[in-house]
Amino acid sequence: MAVADLAEHTNVSARFGLLLTIERRTMRFLVLLYALMAATAAAAPVVEVTGHVSVVDGDTIEIHGRLIRLYGIDAPEAGQTCSMNGRPYRCGEEAALALSDFIGARLVACEKCDIDSYERIVAVCRVDGEDVGAWMVSQGWALAYSNSSSDYVDEELGARANKRGLWRGTFMMPCVKSRPTLTPPVKPLNALRS
Repeated sequence: MAVADLAEHTNVSARFGLLLTIERRTMRFLVLLYALMAATAAAAPVVEVTGHVSVVDGDTIEIHGRLIRLYGIDAPEAGQTCSMNGRPYRCGEEAALALSDFIGARLVACEKCDIDSYERIVAVCRVDGEDVGAWMVSQGWALAYSNSSSDYVDEELGARANKRGLWRGTFMMPCVKSRPTLTPPVKPLNALRS
């Protein structure tokens, strides 16, 4: 090999080696960037709606004019009555007031799960990191909505065992519509919670 050919061969090898080094560094950077983006996405879920709320009823709130149904729970309708110690009381109002008192003036952050048949956002909402739906069920003012998930079943069992909220008396299951009062009062039965 001539000296000129040898120099050219060495120059090409050096360039090729430099390109491989740059390519490896670029690949490492891209892999690291992808891993960082994936970790960030997993650690911080997308918050769909955040703001101060107006409580509509025990399982529905409004933020910035948007109705949001709390995921995985069912609470009495605003006008629903229940019975405690043989006397009727407005359990729908009580549930809404409990939700309003719990939230207070704090910001609520809701992550969209779905859109329901009434075109409301269905979302898991949190106040200072605490799941609002879980709180409502644990306090006995809502039931775990087992038609959509098995979330909050443990919270419901605890509220039922400790006779909190609705569980202090008798009530119509919130999902049973078109019956304004308890005639006769019915204790809820649910196959998941026997």
